[in-house]
Amino acid sequence: MDKYKLLSIMAGQGMSQKLLSQRVMMSKNSFNAKINGKRPFSSDEVMDICDALGIEDDAMKAKIFLTRPSQNKDEPA
Repeated sequence: MDKYKLLSIMAGQGMSQKLLSQRVMMSKNSFNAKINGKRPFSSDEVMDICDALGIEDDAMKAKIFLTRPSQNKDEPA
């Protein structure tokens, strides 16, 4: 999962982790653990997150949830 890409999209929409976790009916602690790679998101959770953020493009979904984050945060996404 590319945490930084997801956080970037969230920030662009003014969406905090707390608000997004509420919208997808997940505890903030659980969401935080998943976004930090300590636990995986289920496919249903991925779809709920994408719905909440309006992410419809399958390539973008894959870029966020099926890739490893860059070790260099300054690298273009």
